[in-house]
Amino acid sequence: MTAITPFNKLKIIAHSNKIFQLLEGKIPAPVRIVLEPTNLCNHNCFFCSYTNFRSENKVFLPNEKLFELAKDFKKLGVKSVSLVGGGEPMIHPDIYDLIRWFYKNKIFISITTNGSSIREAEIDTIVRASTYIRVSLNAASTETHNLVNAPKNDQFERIINNIEKLRIHRDKVGANMLIGIRNAIHDKNFHEIEHMVALAEKLKVDYIMFAAVLWEFAASRESIDIAHRKIEELKKKSRIKISHSFYKEPKRTPKCISNPLIGTISANGDMYLCGFMDHADGAYKIGNVYEERFINLWGSKKHYEVYNSQDPEYCTKYICKMKEYDNVIRDVFVDDKMHIYSI
Repeated sequence: MTAITPFNKLKIIAHSNKIFQLLEGKIPAPVRIVLEPTNLCNHNCFFCSYTNFRSENKVFLPNEKLFELAKDFKKLGVKSVSLVGGGEPMIHPDIYDLIRWFYKNKIFISITTNGSSIREAEIDTIVRASTYIRVSLNAASTETHNLVNAPKNDQFERIINNIEKLRIHRDKVGANMLIGIRNAIHDKNFHEIEHMVALAEKLKVDYIMFAAVLWEFAASRESIDIAHRKIEELKKKSRIKISHSFYKEPKRTPKCISNPLIGTISANGDMYLCGFMDHADGAYKIGNVYEERFINLWGSKKHYEVYNSQDPEYCTKYICKMKEYDNVIRDVFVDDKMHIYSI
């Protein structure tokens, strides 16, 4: 039997009512929203793809706009919101008020963070409200962390302590929150892979995932080959889940079916068809929530126009989990390989 875990791509089947709408050419209400509360960041990772965008868009979504969006999400029946960047979401001055609002209104959250700005007094808030928190940790030492993430002051030990406090409190209250680490591999840190896994095991996180830095800051093929061999060996004996995306090549696929299941809003208010499409020179921009409320943009004429104008070639730039969901949708709902009505 296929393992029942949060990483199982078959979970898309749980949203069959929305999938049938998509296959009929309709845009259903989203299941999840990817929200960038701010483009500002207290780190300066040399490989960050948002660096140029951030230099021109140094913004926070203000309190009133955040809560207007939150209310629109609730009206649409959104089930979860991912707080991401852009920038570092946890430096937004209203982030904990927002998390509490989502928790009170039964909207799950997930957080992607560099882990440096988690307030100890708010750990209980995070643990109870979140399905997962993923810490972007690209080093196993202060020296390498300063080299890669370039914070203004040493923050490595603070981040490690924050992860440990989250895990201890999660276990204490019995919360259903995953804690993971994501490590971006390149020539400056691949030598710490064994130490990264050892650190993850010491912290008792649920998983660690490695991804290669791409494009102009990509690691050398030699570094990736070494990293791959080390990680595959560590996977055989580690107590935690280890994954990587090395050697996975983006593939050309038909037009994405499933991207309307997730809405994407950047810190400057732009709403995009997909989180990978916010660098596409506006081609996949649906609108801006400062000019039109999100609830009116969703399912609008413009939304349909952008959705129906997708160029599958654009998606060959990225390794995207929506492609895996699309494969499930085609296998199960289009080709009926499961014989879904023969239960």
